[in-house]
Amino acid sequence: MRLVYEQISEAEMIFGMPLGLRNVPDKLVWHFTKNGTYSVKSGYWVARDMMSRQHADRARSSTNGCKEVWEKIWGINAPHKIKVFMWRAVKGFLPCATNLKQKKILEDSRCWQCGWNNESVMHVLWDCLKVKKIWKKTFLQGVCRVWQEPTFLDLVHHICSTATRSELETFCFTAWWIWRNRNLHRYEEKSLEPEEVA
Repeated sequence: MRLVYEQISEAEMIFGMPLGLRNVPDKLVWHFTKNGTYSVKSGYWVARDMMSRQHADRARSSTNGCKEVWEKIWGINAPHKIKVFMWRAVKGFLPCATNLKQKKILEDSRCWQCGWNNESVMHVLWDCLKVKKIWKKTFLQGVCRVWQEPTFLDLVHHICSTATRSELETFCFTAWWIWRNRNLHRYEEKSLEPEEVA
């Protein structure tokens, strides 16, 4: 009832506004230019400005989410090397094949373990079929095939928001062992079984 009353009073206020003494027809005005006329150039700059503001808003919100993730990761009971590894993985600083190809160190960015997909941080630590066998041995066995996160940061954020501190520690240690096992396989031609890694 109150909402209807407020709308009626607003309508009365709008109808009570004087329109002016001159009888001038309405016209469209583009307020993003000095002369009020639309141009493709001005439309382009408005669209770019809108996109950069949206990007900045997304970056601000993801930074706030990252703060919580970092507080949880730096707060786990683990050696410093595990925490630094997680920081490097989330930031995408691990020397996986995709990153090495971008730096022109490698010509082929395929995964060294499965040979199928590009070896990104997300692939080598979560998406690779050989890695899934390891995650199935942990507390993530029910979701390792279901969760389809676009980046490792998104995955870590998801885990930080759902896992206990002990589970987060298990996740960090397991991710580190997966990376270590990948390096053993690649450089020393050794490989641990999923049970040994998990």
